[in-house]
Amino acid sequence: MDTYIYDRKAFELHYNCSFYDVDSIPLEKRQHIVMGWAFIILFSVTEILYIPCLFSMWKHLEQNSYKFMFVLGVIDVFTVWINGFFTGYFGITGTVFCTHPTFIFILGMIANFSWASESGTTLMLALNRCVEVLSPVWKARLYGGKRCWFWVALPFSYAIYSPFFTKTTAFSSILMSWFFNPHVGYYEDTDGTYFNLAHTIYNWFIAITLPSLYMTFFVLFTYKRLKMPDTSATYRRNKAQMLIFLQVSIITTANLFAASIFDYMQIAEITPAIIYLGQFMWFFSHATPPFIYWTLNKTIRNDCKRMLSRITGLKITVTVSTTTAKVSQFNRSTGRVTGSTSRVTDG
Repeated sequence: MDTYIYDRKAFELHYNCSFYDVDSIPLEKRQHIVMGWAFIILFSVTEILYIPCLFSMWKHLEQNSYKFMFVLGVIDVFTVWINGFFTGYFGITGTVFCTHPTFIFILGMIANFSWASESGTTLMLALNRCVEVLSPVWKARLYGGKRCWFWVALPFSYAIYSPFFTKTTAFSSILMSWFFNPHVGYYEDTDGTYFNLAHTIYNWFIAITLPSLYMTFFVLFTYKRLKMPDTSATYRRNKAQMLIFLQVSIITTANLFAASIFDYMQIAEITPAIIYLGQFMWFFSHATPPFIYWTLNKTIRNDCKRMLSRITGLKITVTVSTTTAKVSQFNRSTGRVTGSTSRVTDG
């Protein structure tokens, strides 16, 4: 979008579809019917599972982790329309940038925004996990009250910058993925005209920072676990922490693969199989959460069961495991950490 705003002549030159014929590559060679339907089916299942999860998260926004998870969920529900439904539809119909240039350009801008906001929010969630394990004092100082929403909003600074001031990604059914070169398959970008430096730097930042934060979390969690008394309350609290860690780690893995492959695609030629893998990893980075929540997050799973029971009229068993535990809280007026009684729920 940057050239469209600041240099219309460059935009007309670089996104001009008049210098080649789309049908110079026959339609049947541009189509990926099986893979296209796979994306559409996965998209449909993801949306069906994700919507009730969002309602559940909304009920638990008093917990900081659910604030991040809810925002991630909203981003994901919209993004899978692009990297799931439209990717599948374009693959079936053999669509390339010059088939629908304006529509694909707009979808590419949204894709830039959604990737930056999703991966950035995942990073903020990882930081939140580390702070919560490290110190209740710093947890209260950084995330107490409405301060948590500042950290939720922070990733959107780059997310808003990305679609308007960097190169926009565009779909090509020839390789069934999204590229910064809108003419991939027809024109080789040998001089790096479409190279997106900001996107590359950001992806490497995500690829390095995310695993570093989760390694830090694991070390802090293990250290504190060894120091804490072995009680049932401690066990349940540790179990809940580890379940959240496991859930976000799985999502992070998909992010890391997607970021690494898409960055490598910009600077080197790779096989179509790796490109397909990168596209699926990008999709799964947004589509994996509902499957994780339904299987590993007892709170969300039980809420979804209740919703399903109300809709269908069927009696569905809901299990809740809670315990009373002593939780440290930070008193802002005294500057001290005090103890209070709280209920801890698994998942």
